[in-house]
Amino acid sequence: LKTELEAKKNVITFLTKHVINQHDFEYVRNPVNACVETKSEILFAVLSAPGNFKLRESVRNGDIGEFARTTSNGARLLFFTGAFPCNENATKLQTRLSDEYHNHGDIVQEDFLDVFQNFRLKAVSMLRWTHTYCTDVKYVVRMDDNIVVNVSNIVRVMDAKSQQYPNFVVGRIRTDWRTSRRRSKPMRREEDYSSATFPPFVLGELQGYPPSTVSLLYHAAIRAEPILLEDVFITGICATSVDVPLQSDPDFVFRHRHNKK
Repeated sequence: LKTELEAKKNVITFLTKHVINQHDFEYVRNPVNACVETKSEILFAVLSAPGNFKLRESVRNGDIGEFARTTSNGARLLFFTGAFPCNENATKLQTRLSDEYHNHGDIVQEDFLDVFQNFRLKAVSMLRWTHTYCTDVKYVVRMDDNIVVNVSNIVRVMDAKSQQYPNFVVGRIRTDWRTSRRRSKPMRREEDYSSATFPPFVLGELQGYPPSTVSLLYHAAIRAEPILLEDVFITGICATSVDVPLQSDPDFVFRHRHNKK
């Protein structure tokens, strides 16, 4: 009991820290009533580059899209993205994305530049939107647009974990990963993380959590010292800061699809 009280005290102390990563980007597209209109119990939150038109269509036409379209499942599918990099095609591509939004109503777009260095911002944008507009769901399944999952297994695992734990992050956990193993990524800097190994974290391709965890992670993400690697940052550093445990399950897995963008 003493340990639990101490942990809660540490969380409260952390959450009273000043905000150092104010996430105040403007929404370009924002279906604010997406969860309310469908009385959603499950949110499939898919992180997607703005130019990944074919991948988003593959998700809509796949098992997750079909599951979300079945009203009795009480599920909502949304894509989270940023702004196109500035080039001669940006206006044309944004028009195409706007048309896609008007056709499907399932895209949340903020105006941060959607490049690798800003992937953390995209992950936080999902936390922010869900914390603001979708708190009544039972749980959130966050995934990349280039993976395939067994929807029945994912839902079953999330139902079970939600009954066992008030807060958690479930996914494929990585432990004892040396920081040098991920320095091949662009813009990887030595000062991003000073320790020789990252804290345990859940791979960003597929994660699941209840809305209370989403809120904790969001508030942690705007207070913790950021690093480039968003899965390490959010499920390693931020989750630890707010005492959210990491969980794994052999059925909560994914494989990559081979579609082109």
